[in-house]
Amino acid sequence: ELKNVMAYTKVIDEVEDLSVFVITQQNAENGTDGYFVVTKDIDATDYVYGTHVYADGNTLSGGNHAGFMGVLDGQGHIISNLDIGNNGLFGNATAPVVKNIAFTNVDISGYYGALFAHNIKRAGWIDGRGYTIEALFENVYVEVGTITIGTSGRVGVLVNNGFPTSSQLKNVVVEYQDESLVESVYSGSKAVSSIG
Repeated sequence: ELKNVMAYTKVIDEVEDLSVFVITQQNAENGTDGYFVVTKDIDATDYVYGTHVYADGNTLSGGNHAGFMGVLDGQGHIISNLDIGNNGLFGNATAPVVKNIAFTNVDISGYYGALFAHNIKRAGWIDGRGYTIEALFENVYVEVGTITIGTSGRVGVLVNNGFPTSSQLKNVVVEYQDESLVESVYSGSKAVSSIG
């Protein structure tokens, strides 16, 4: 008899495995769903993260595409020295769950730069308990190394643009190596707001 068995969509144990989240013209409409687990600490030094390309060929803004709709469970591991640009790891995200993970010395840049996504959206359906599913960030630590803002752009920490106010942040800590960056944050939460 099997008990407490969890089926994972993908195990992430090398920096190249992060490419599973990159939006391509082929997966832009349906998004990326599943349960993704990080099984060891990952050093992303010198790794070049892919460019999101949406169904219409646009590389800057995700529009209404679903993007990431699953769970990223870091299982207490650290991803360090990640250099992330436009639209973050996920491009767009629909009601994602990100938990039990730390990112240290993150460099964020671009016109729509962010660690996780350009937009976080509510799921467009009601679950069996009768309410709209929202995003959840739980036990997440982010240490920002540098922020570079593109011409006339803006850069966020967790999210660049849209973040539903009813989404949940539980035990989320964002720290800046350069405290002067905090003064540029203008929306309600330093963890999710944009600078620029």
